[in-house]
Amino acid sequence: MEYNKNKKEALLRSLAENGYNIGFGAKRHLKSYDILSMVPRLFSFIIICIGIIQMTNFYTKQFGKINDCISAILIIAGIIALVADLSSENKEDYNKKGIILIMLFNELRDMYNQVKKSDENDLLVSTEKRMREIVKEASENSISNQIWFSNWWAHHSFFYETQIDWINNELQFKVWNDKIPATLKLFIFIILLFIIAIVGNRICSAYSIKLF
Repeated sequence: MEYNKNKKEALLRSLAENGYNIGFGAKRHLKSYDILSMVPRLFSFIIICIGIIQMTNFYTKQFGKINDCISAILIIAGIIALVADLSSENKEDYNKKGIILIMLFNELRDMYNQVKKSDENDLLVSTEKRMREIVKEASENSISNQIWFSNWWAHHSFFYETQIDWINNELQFKVWNDKIPATLKLFIFIILLFIIAIVGNRICSAYSIKLF
């Protein structure tokens, strides 16, 4: 069969796109597992700290609302523990699925490198067929319900701790558009608005200016 350069370029891009989807998905599964593994220890640490604070009369005398703060911390810790408990049964599944996805990701990387160095049309055909099988396997081994904040952690792990030059060669990732989660951008925007509101309020108060 005649070599087709356009087909090779399209296949390389498809390998990179699927590598990104599967690789990022793998990282998110593994980070969900990490979060579920950390929460019980974090909860225990919070309880210990609260117990120490409650035994210290100095803080109670210095801060009249210390009990309110402790109650708030307990509520937050309880929510964290509740979320972890709801997903704890699937904790090992996140790890197992994540490992499978990593293996598929690595296979796509090897396939990409083979296609990059070859001009054999038969290799393009067999690679495209195997790529479709990998995408199907990845879909069958993915958990749709991921843990809170696993997306943030997965971004850091995928873009800054994983070798993804082969994907970047095709997709050309941008820092702001691709490497920072959309929810983190929203969080930063809200924090900036909050800071601006506080600074503006203090400036207005200093000059006795009424905004409304």
